[in-house]
Amino acid sequence: MISELTKAKHAVELSHLGEILKAGLGYSSQLVESSEDVPIPFLVTAIPQDEQGRDRYLNFIFVPAPDEELQALELLQIHTLVPCRLVEASRADTERLIGAMNRKAGLGCMGVDEADNVYYKYVFAKGKYALFDPDVVAEMVQLLVYVVERFSGLVEGVATGQQDVAAALRAVEGM
Repeated sequence: MISELTKAKHAVELSHLGEILKAGLGYSSQLVESSEDVPIPFLVTAIPQDEQGRDRYLNFIFVPAPDEELQALELLQIHTLVPCRLVEASRADTERLIGAMNRKAGLGCMGVDEADNVYYKYVFAKGKYALFDPDVVAEMVQLLVYVVERFSGLVEGVATGQQDVAAALRAVEGM
């Protein structure tokens, strides 16, 4: 179980992270504090829209771990949804493509959740008592946005049944 003190610490760190993202990249963020309905705090950050003008967001949340389990570090998960809905008939092809992309990207991973959403996530390890370094945060977030932009069009094409998986796999191999 995560203590209330740890939740409060994470809320302060996430708030600071939002300030860094605003100052360094111009991204707006909103902290969602823990409550009865929200067990742990998280940060929602707007990133640039995709090529089709759809809004996109990064969600930052500390991976819940009992205070006594991780002595020296904290794990911050960064998660985003690819703005498309998987067509069930395309699930196997989409998962095959995502596997190839995950091997190629080398940073984070894509997947399909139980609600048929395509997602990308990355887990960042930081010292438990260290502050976020603004330069590291900016570079990391820019890199994650780049990876999502690079692969999401191909995933969406296959996930929606509009693109052949073989052509998409060839495109991934050529990257």
